[in-house]
Amino acid sequence: MEQYSWENFSKQFSHLSGVIGIYDFTLTEIESTDPIEKSFRSYTDVFNNQDQKVSYLIKISDTTASISESKFMKFVSPITQNRVNVERCMLRIQTNPWRHSCHFDTYDQTVIMLDGVKKWLLFRLVYSDIKEERQFIQKVNGLAFEKLEELLKSMKVVYIVKTSKPGDEFFIPAGMYHAVENENYGKGTIFVNVVHNGFSEILDKRFTQIWPSMAQKCENQVFY
Repeated sequence: MEQYSWENFSKQFSHLSGVIGIYDFTLTEIESTDPIEKSFRSYTDVFNNQDQKVSYLIKISDTTASISESKFMKFVSPITQNRVNVERCMLRIQTNPWRHSCHFDTYDQTVIMLDGVKKWLLFRLVYSDIKEERQFIQKVNGLAFEKLEELLKSMKVVYIVKTSKPGDEFFIPAGMYHAVENENYGKGTIFVNVVHNGFSEILDKRFTQIWPSMAQKCENQVFY
């Protein structure tokens, strides 16, 4: 995966500009892990980030990529182009520190790690009452892994903790809850989500009821 290292991405793309999400993980989450700001700026701000008070995200979908963003997707196409049953591919470049609070996605996906180290906590949990599920989400929003593990143990929920490194590839089925943190080695992490075709009306309804703002963004193909 040396071709897709942080350093090589920086050499290839830091001279370009695009939309960047800015995150402050000291703030309380309202609905989901949202940026405090999105702005058009030089990618140098991401690849050479020295500010540990905020974190940056470049998130690109091959279905909505701008001219500059399409250069990223062409660069990673050798690892995505021959896959089957693909709806879209998404590239994520995240500076340290990074986390994404507990959530599920409505699609099957394959994660391909290119650089950096991430820790994933995965589990199944289905509520019959959507109000209870919302209450659960409010409890786990912004929780560090250790606290989340303690809560799941107290609830007797079986979970898996997985560490992913460059070259790792694994599958996350639709509806599986997961939380993600960078291990904060180096400047950040780079990975690709291969989103597979398929639609579940039940999952889509649950997602919309739990995260209405995020559901509206997804409907408008605004992915962060």
